[in-house]
Amino acid sequence: MRGSGVILAVAVALLAGFGIGQTTRSPGAASTPIAEGVIWTVEYVDGEGKSHGMTRASLPEAGPGGSGSWNMDIYGRLYSTHLEITLPKSKDLGPQIIPMHRIVQVQFGHGGITKIGSN
Repeated sequence: MRGSGVILAVAVALLAGFGIGQTTRSPGAASTPIAEGVIWTVEYVDGEGKSHGMTRASLPEAGPGGSGSWNMDIYGRLYSTHLEITLPKSKDLGPQIIPMHRIVQVQFGHGGITKIGSN
């Protein structure tokens, strides 16, 4: 009976493709950013198709979608699968992850605004 346990373990390992220690993503996928740095503006849609976004611009009407957040200090990493956004002034918040299929537009750069004032 002890041998049947070994055979079962080998069969399970073969069916699993010897996936011990492997991750579900392919090598290099989403591990190296396509772009990284200060974000000038980002616009994305939620599951209901509503537009959201944020910008460094100091004009309320400059918010993506006409109603996004403005005068924001935004840092991002764009991967092939998602955009990872952090807000340097909000150290208590973790990163916001936006799936690639929800991104309408993203533009990196500080746009000449090197210091963001208080909101």
